[in-house]
Amino acid sequence: RYQQNNENIDQLVLPLVLFERGKNTECKILDKIPFSSQRKYSAVSIEGEGVFAIGAPRFVKCPVSAELDKKIASHAEEGERVLLLVRQNDFESEGEAIALIAISDRIRPNAKETIAKFQEQGVTVKVISGDNALTVSTIAKRVGIINADKYLSCESLSDDELLAVANDYAVYGRVSPEQKVLLVKAFKKAGHTVAMTGDGVNDTLALREADCSIAMADGSDVARKVSKIVLLDSDFGTLPDVVREGRRAINNVRMSSVLFLMKTVLTIVLSIFAVIAHITYPLEAKHLNCIELIVIGFASLALTVEPNNKRIEGSFIKTVLVRSIPNAIAMLIPVCTALIMQRTGALQADNAFISGLCMMTLTLAGFVNLIFICIPYTKWRLGVVLIDAVLLAIAIVGSIFLLGDLWDITPAFSNIPLLLGFLGLAVLSSVVIHVVKLIVDFIIKKKKAKA
Repeated sequence: RYQQNNENIDQLVLPLVLFERGKNTECKILDKIPFSSQRKYSAVSIEGEGVFAIGAPRFVKCPVSAELDKKIASHAEEGERVLLLVRQNDFESEGEAIALIAISDRIRPNAKETIAKFQEQGVTVKVISGDNALTVSTIAKRVGIINADKYLSCESLSDDELLAVANDYAVYGRVSPEQKVLLVKAFKKAGHTVAMTGDGVNDTLALREADCSIAMADGSDVARKVSKIVLLDSDFGTLPDVVREGRRAINNVRMSSVLFLMKTVLTIVLSIFAVIAHITYPLEAKHLNCIELIVIGFASLALTVEPNNKRIEGSFIKTVLVRSIPNAIAMLIPVCTALIMQRTGALQADNAFISGLCMMTLTLAGFVNLIFICIPYTKWRLGVVLIDAVLLAIAIVGSIFLLGDLWDITPAFSNIPLLLGFLGLAVLSSVVIHVVKLIVDFIIKKKKAKA
């Protein structure tokens, strides 16, 4: 038995031959067949000794007896890779088995912990290897991969057969480079975002096909060149942190984008409405400062740095639009209602009152939107909402009593009952729209679960 240490496995042939010769170390190589992933064996012709082939059992040209097959299976069950050394008369003839070479892999000290972190984060771990499926399954069990006992040997499968069962197993053995590509395509077709790690030339095609390709610094040059990420320390243990950081960035930026986009949609629609209805646009830049600085600015900054390990689901743009447009509608309802009532004469108020009223209703509706955007709540999000509420109260009170009405909202307080009515409408419109959206989301998820 040999402990694998990145040696060229072909170098095992010559020492065995010399061992048979005793002290005679003279040896002339006449010809050789290099190893390939398709042949899964290599061979060398030695003058006066014949041809020696070494490779995976059943791939080298040698009949495997029931007794030999039992020995091979016993090594595979222990998680050892088995090579068969065969002596032949020539490259084409069948040979005689003269040795089994069992190779045990060194499992990295942090491998089990790394796999556990991935699986805790909802990542499905699959192993694709050119080695014996039973051997790979045993090693996969040792590092804690879920469903490692579900393994498939792919050497005799057609492309269609492999695609039909691609998502049913966790371990795939005797996989060719072309089959690796098929498996990656099948995983992507099933709706998965596929990240693949590899360090050999045989992994190149699949690395290029994967959504995220990861290579080792000590791997082949080709694998490093086609990969999107190269681990300079060749340590998989850093990858769970990469996943965690990516999820935090995407999820939090998506949440912050909803806050920014709802104000953008509001401004665009309100501008179009004012033009069509021949109404004076009710807002100046100062009227939006409160919502921009506190409801959007502070909240988005605080939410962006929140620890967030939630699995990324759905399209980024679609999710942001679906969440921001209802928020903008909720903010538009009380504002447009006030403008229409003023335009029709139902509300006798000057533009100063309307501007202050719009500023107050927009700010309150935006804050209510923030409350719903933060669902489901964590301690961090609850803290952001509470601090945001305090800052809004300080800003409004400070604007009126300390800063000489910085945002020009004092006229809105000339009619307290009317102001409270529109503030109530702002809260009601936001709550109703978000409750309806939550119900629709629940129904959609339930239908998807049944499907």
